[in-house]
Amino acid sequence: MIAQNITPDAHDGTWTRRGIPAGHRADTFTAAELAAMFGQEFVIWESAGQSQGGYELFVRSRNVPQADGSLAGYDADGRLVIIHPATRALRILTK
Repeated sequence: MIAQNITPDAHDGTWTRRGIPAGHRADTFTAAELAAMFGQEFVIWESAGQSQGGYELFVRSRNVPQADGSLAGYDADGRLVIIHPATRALRILTK
């Protein structure tokens, strides 16, 4: 069973980043790999495609790993907004 709500996010910084910041890189992992790496609720900067200026756009996303390797994604208010299947590839910012 996937929870429909989690605690609202207290983050008061930016929710988006344009381009890859210096000292970072972008890597691709499956949802199952991320679920195994983190094992509990976590926040990542996930690629949301290209902006009009041609820069890659990253959005801050909160995820909770599920028993089947999928990820339940929640918005800042704590509402469930997406389920990433275990096999889905996600491009994220890493160091």
